[in-house]
Amino acid sequence: MTLIVPVLIVFLFTYASFRHIDPFEVFVEGASDAIPMLKKLLPNMAAILAGITLFSGSGALASLTHLFATPAKAIGIPSETVHLLLMRPLSGSGSLAILSDILNRYGTDSYIGLCASVSVGSTETILYTIPLYCGTFGIKRTRYAFAAAIISGIVGVISGIFFIRLFLF
Repeated sequence: MTLIVPVLIVFLFTYASFRHIDPFEVFVEGASDAIPMLKKLLPNMAAILAGITLFSGSGALASLTHLFATPAKAIGIPSETVHLLLMRPLSGSGSLAILSDILNRYGTDSYIGLCASVSVGSTETILYTIPLYCGTFGIKRTRYAFAAAIISGIVGVISGIFFIRLFLF
């Protein structure tokens, strides 16, 4: 398994030499094609990261966590994971930090730890990726994409936790 990358590199250079292709020239050409994409991508990324920071820092995330803790517990979602479930659509690294904290506090094999792990695995950072890519490519109508992504995230979490309770607890 550790030899995959070196074998792939040797294969690519061998293939390029048989096809009489200069790998460095092709790499530089591809990298130069990426620069205009970065010019579109970076402002959107900066705006989204600033929004996430303001949302978390303002206390809005903590207020929503407190608001949704009781209804979540009523449908079988541990209240300790609500903060994670609210952060996951916004930030992958933020949600992984929260997951790490949950796993350190409650253990990996606990009900709360399993629910947190399955929740992270069954959702995506939708409020980050959809605006980022749609903004980069100039897509204006994203209403159905958001609705579908949010519904699929909710269904993923609820069904994942249901199967944990069904098979493990």
